[in-house]
Amino acid sequence: MQWSHYSEAIFDMWGSSASNIVVQACPGAGKTTNIAHLWGLDTKSTVYVVFNKQNQVEAQQKLPPKADSAVLTTHSLGLRAISATYGRPEIDEKKVIKLVRQYVTPRLKTLVLPPKTKLSDLEWMVKRAVDVAKFSCEDTVCDDQTYREMVNTYDLEDYEGMQEDISTVLEENDERVGTIDFSDMIRLPALYQCSMPQYDHILCDEVQDFNSMQARLIAQLQGKKYALVGDRHQSIYGFRGAMLDSMDYLTEQFQCVELPLSISYRCGKAIVDEARAVWPCIEAWDHAGDGLVRYGEPDSEAILGELRGITAPSMGMVLCRNNAPLIRYAYALLKAGIACHVRGRSIGEGLTKLVQKFPVSSIRELLGCLAEWSELELSKALVAEDDTQRERIIDKRDSLLALAQQVTLDDHPSVLTEQISELFAQGRGVVLSTVHKAKGLEAQQCYMLDHHLHGQAMQRTRTHWQREQEKNVLYVAVTRAKDGLMYC
Repeated sequence: MQWSHYSEAIFDMWGSSASNIVVQACPGAGKTTNIAHLWGLDTKSTVYVVFNKQNQVEAQQKLPPKADSAVLTTHSLGLRAISATYGRPEIDEKKVIKLVRQYVTPRLKTLVLPPKTKLSDLEWMVKRAVDVAKFSCEDTVCDDQTYREMVNTYDLEDYEGMQEDISTVLEENDERVGTIDFSDMIRLPALYQCSMPQYDHILCDEVQDFNSMQARLIAQLQGKKYALVGDRHQSIYGFRGAMLDSMDYLTEQFQCVELPLSISYRCGKAIVDEARAVWPCIEAWDHAGDGLVRYGEPDSEAILGELRGITAPSMGMVLCRNNAPLIRYAYALLKAGIACHVRGRSIGEGLTKLVQKFPVSSIRELLGCLAEWSELELSKALVAEDDTQRERIIDKRDSLLALAQQVTLDDHPSVLTEQISELFAQGRGVVLSTVHKAKGLEAQQCYMLDHHLHGQAMQRTRTHWQREQEKNVLYVAVTRAKDGLMYC
């Protein structure tokens, strides 16, 4: 392996110093390869903390065996701590909704509900809010400031008294350590002094996406040395709980020396130039291909011809900032005889839940309810001056309108949910994906659908962190491409 001078500096610092390090790694910099090298530099016990189960399996296959060491997700790390402290818990993903029905539903039954609102709707509203509170609240009480931030940031519907209901369920949830759900695996060890497994060295990947509970969990490992790897310019998950300044926070928390890993071995030189216009800290590899950045019309015969030739996700993918244009384009591709699917099962599930929210028997009635719902929710977003929430509502509405164009007005809404299930079924033909869902992926050719949406979103930003997140979304989109980038 011919290491770059950036890699050599990282290895030298790790081997010759007691300092913790944080590595700012650009897209395609080979951070996993560098972490693997750190793993093998000595025989000291090491834990490599990765983002998800897939990353864990891949790392376990690549890393050589090492005594008293492990590759873990933050969730599996937390589960080990809970088991060591309280005994092996029962895993119950219905834990929160059961607590809601036990402690909150009796009060909800005494309320006069708004027209077309079902008791079960309120129960699931509380359940979702508690799920958000688990990574937002650093105590068992949901205080006023945290509650308002949760509602405004995470697309939460609320009602009078919901803040108190969240605190009630959260307190009960945190006391019941014998039964846990997925989020408890991180929250409970972060809150309580659990018996954590001990390692000499701690290696962490994707730290730009850590939420405050994950940061607290990692701190409890109390390793002799930390190497934290991420890219602050790929931080795009602020809307779902990631700390907006995660890498800066962790650098200060662990008193790290920051080191760059700035050469992209993935992207062609023209694509790196495009990325540098967003964030200039990325460099092209000397031996990289030229790459190509183009402009074209998405429905042109040339582009449709290219998409027909795509037989694997690694060959090409269609990206967009929002969901609605992807759904419209997916149907255009299907009509042109090009197999495709939209990436993101959770997106499809969210649209299905929105359809099922309305007690109607036809698409015609559904569209009427959808218009009323969007008007009400948009007015709330306007009062709150929440442009992010406004955009989410519009995207949901427009996505369902695009789907509804494929059925008749007299069809039952179940026909629409079947369409959603089919379109979001994974593995068929060309991949269409939002930028958020494409993070971590790459393809030879990337097609940026409705690329003007990035500029429009940037113009709507009001705060520094919103502008930075929008720049990060564009940066992530551009750097998915290896050889070709097509704006269309």
